[in-house]
Amino acid sequence: MTQPFVARGHFGDMQFWHAMAPSRQTAGETYDLIQMWMEFAFRVSLGDLDLNADVYDAPVSGLKNFFLKGSRRVGDLVDYRYNDHKEMAKGVALGQLLHLSQDSFAKCHSDRDSEGKLIRFYDYSGQSSGVHKRFDSEAREVEIATTKQLNPVDFGQRLLRLRAESVSWDDAKPKLYVLVKEYFQPKNPYLLSRFGTDCI
Repeated sequence: MTQPFVARGHFGDMQFWHAMAPSRQTAGETYDLIQMWMEFAFRVSLGDLDLNADVYDAPVSGLKNFFLKGSRRVGDLVDYRYNDHKEMAKGVALGQLLHLSQDSFAKCHSDRDSEGKLIRFYDYSGQSSGVHKRFDSEAREVEIATTKQLNPVDFGQRLLRLRAESVSWDDAKPKLYVLVKEYFQPKNPYLLSRFGTDCI
């Protein structure tokens, strides 16, 4: 919590925002954090969480471990203009989940098998930023990611359909958790994060 807020998502304890992990974090730990964030952002998208409430008090298990009491409001984590654009903040929260999924298929964010099942998460801090960036956007890599059995397009379609059909968090929760498990649960939860052999 000593790093600037945005830096924590790229270099620190909140790399799960980008489907990555700090050094030596197990894949299972990272998966649990992604599940936590999926719940948080999905509930924001539903209007289930008060944007003006202290994040520390939000009813999402584990979230308070990342914020000091009084340091952030729920809305701060999705859109700093949330008081003027409450509906937009809901859309931004949903967009965060789409972004997380898309990142998880980039070659320097995580390792997936030929079907798209998750193997391990990578740590950004030891990677070459130039190589990392290339794998985020290179057309051939995007084609590989989007043609796997599990792919970010399918995840996005299912997420948006679930959001459109959901009338409450209680209604959506079991369906969202099934989707997150399918896409983010690692085959071996004990594998530790690493830099990625093609990313340094």
